[in-house]
Amino acid sequence: MRIAWLYLVQYLKARLAYRWDFLAQVLGDLMVSAAGLSFLAGIFAGAGVTAIGGWPRDAILFIYGFSMISVGVLEFFAESLYRFSEEYLIEGRFDQVLLRPFSPFLQVLLHSFNPLAVTEIMVGGALVAWSGARLPVDWTVGHAAAAALLALSGGVIITSVFLVLTCVNFWFEDRLGIQPPVFNCIVFGRYPIEIFHPAVRILLQTVIPFAFIGYYPAGLLIAGERWGDGTRQVALLTPVVAVVFALMAGLVWRAGIRRYHSTGS
Repeated sequence: MRIAWLYLVQYLKARLAYRWDFLAQVLGDLMVSAAGLSFLAGIFAGAGVTAIGGWPRDAILFIYGFSMISVGVLEFFAESLYRFSEEYLIEGRFDQVLLRPFSPFLQVLLHSFNPLAVTEIMVGGALVAWSGARLPVDWTVGHAAAAALLALSGGVIITSVFLVLTCVNFWFEDRLGIQPPVFNCIVFGRYPIEIFHPAVRILLQTVIPFAFIGYYPAGLLIAGERWGDGTRQVALLTPVVAVVFALMAGLVWRAGIRRYHSTGS
């Protein structure tokens, strides 16, 4: 843990050496978040649009904000996962990682990360607080703890999915990999799955379970007992899905390391 903390501190020191650049990126991230919210505002500003998939505006904003928190966890580490194939496999830096007496996974994850993702987590949290105050959400200590657990579970799920996609490069080396097109599918997790085709729903519930980063956990807090037993039980499985995908990602990562061969350069 001490070594991991030192990785974090050193990266922040280097990143904050150019403070105006850092500030510009913070403002840029806030503008991107504002653009997404403006899109939602534009939908509900249309004539006669009061709900999406049976969910009113405030509920949609609650789901949207909840997913932003989980995605923020991914984006904190996404920089390392995105550049893994090019920097570590193709250029051969993974040899250096394996020679150090420290977890290869943590070395890769902490070498380069995105501290600006904290702004997305903060915006998502503010959106959840604002819309939750306008919804029948009883913010007891228990509900707040459950919301934190569900948001963390969503972050673990989405990060595990992208770790598995990153590990595919151990077998099929490519500079970009298959992460970018799947990353674009995250937007599906920000809306009720009822609005999608049945095939897309199955995909979002199983193969790339992005329904568990926003719709199910947020809907559990909003809908509560009003949901049917089946849907409620699926939503309650969010932490279990997180554990399963984390274990699966760990197994794939270990298999990828065994499959790795040096560039020879």
